[in-house]
Amino acid sequence: MKTKNLFGEIVEVDFKKHKNLSQYQLFKQRHNYVKSTFKAISCKTCDHHHRYEYHNKYYHKCELLGISNSEATDIRVSCVCNKWEKS
Repeated sequence: MKTKNLFGEIVEVDFKKHKNLSQYQLFKQRHNYVKSTFKAISCKTCDHHHRYEYHNKYYHKCELLGISNSEATDIRVSCVCNKWEKS
């Protein structure tokens, strides 16, 4: 399958070899979820980013992954995917 990365380059990705991944891990692979090299472009500055406080801790979620109480849907604010939109 071909997909575009954040910079518009076409990248060939084979998702069939990863059969035991969760839907969240597959989402992160398909949308090129990687550590950002620019501070201005990251999940922290994305429109889809939400921050929740629970027991004096902050949990960062992406609405594209789905909001749940699970650790599997947590995101890192220093990363970015190709669905990034300016907030």
